[in-house]
Amino acid sequence: MKIYINRYLNEQILEIKKNEKNFKFNVEKAQIIIYQLTNISKDNIDEDGYISVCSVLFRKLTFRDYNKYLDILINFNLLVRKNYSTKLNSCNKYKIIVSESDASLCEEVDIYDYKLTNKMSSNIMPSAKQNYKNLYNWLKHEDFTIDYENAINKIQELNAKPCIKLNFIQSVNAIRYKNIRFICRQATDKRLHTNITNLKSVLRQFLYYKSKKLVNIDLKNSQIYFLAMLLLSIKHKKVNEIRNTNVNIILHELPETLDMIELQRFVDLAVNGVFYQVLGQELIIEKGFNKLYEKRKFDVKRKRMIYEIYDNPKELMKPITFELLFSSNDTNSKEKDWFYEKFPTISNVLMKIKEIDYTSLALLLQNIESDTILNRVTKFISKHYPHVFMLTIHDSIMTLPEHANIVQKVIMDITSELFGYSPKLSVE
Repeated sequence: MKIYINRYLNEQILEIKKNEKNFKFNVEKAQIIIYQLTNISKDNIDEDGYISVCSVLFRKLTFRDYNKYLDILINFNLLVRKNYSTKLNSCNKYKIIVSESDASLCEEVDIYDYKLTNKMSSNIMPSAKQNYKNLYNWLKHEDFTIDYENAINKIQELNAKPCIKLNFIQSVNAIRYKNIRFICRQATDKRLHTNITNLKSVLRQFLYYKSKKLVNIDLKNSQIYFLAMLLLSIKHKKVNEIRNTNVNIILHELPETLDMIELQRFVDLAVNGVFYQVLGQELIIEKGFNKLYEKRKFDVKRKRMIYEIYDNPKELMKPITFELLFSSNDTNSKEKDWFYEKFPTISNVLMKIKEIDYTSLALLLQNIESDTILNRVTKFISKHYPHVFMLTIHDSIMTLPEHANIVQKVIMDITSELFGYSPKLSVE
């Protein structure tokens, strides 16, 4: 099996082979570790370039005695490790040591050990391939390509650490050489994680199908839209129509106290795609000063509270909304108090959903999103318009410009049939 890894790191591995005398050093095992680390999901990488990987996942991606090889790579200054913290509930973190000049050069290597090549197949989940064969076939299609040269040039322009750029480059290589990533975790978010979802958004402009650039059809403020539809389902006692969720019991126990006027305003803001803009403007006017808003925030890196100044309503409200929806009920802030004043009965419902586990709401919304986009929209398109190229990025669909109208119509029709309201869409 052929894989592509950083040339500098591979040269260093070959040097280790010459110098390591303590035990029989397997070059292919070291290459697999580097390959898997550089291909990890971008969501697992912090701003300093540290990659978070728990031991169970690391063993699944590599092999039983991976710790020996990690120690050797660390001793030879190819990796740096931060040990796990029980206090912070965090996994081990690893940072690849590579210079700016060496980060962009990759080369092909052969992996012959069948046990190791089988590990590579863990990037393709059989159940996901079976359930979404329509999308898998488009992803591996020979006419689906990436403009490698311009993508690499764009990465070089980015203000990011070399170890982070290395991950971006590997994401580009994975598409270029069809090292497919296709995972859907039915027990958690039910989202489809692929090479496209792992590609930095600024690099998606270099994706092509049959030499044609792709467009991305996006649901505006999608998480808010799906939340609004969930609240309507709760109000009208239609939670059984929400498929593939793990919290139906919680939903049935929710108090029937949703105020209809309050809920209708929330729904109107959501379906019109102006939730962040309108509420951000109201927050600045009511709680800000001189058209500016000062937001208090804890800086993890500096380990102290800092203040950020906002003048753009959307840029202010979007992160605040995610904090309001997805943080623990015990988390307090003046923004949370302000939101409660605006939407008291909605806030009570959200707290009830998060009462036992504050991550329940995020997973619930992702479940609804996945059911809508993956199970309904893409399968309808594949059945009725099999010629339409498409790939999903969670709440959005990439397709050819000439197919954009078809995809938009299917999204609008299906969401209207499901929820009674369709979201605003944007084509980028």
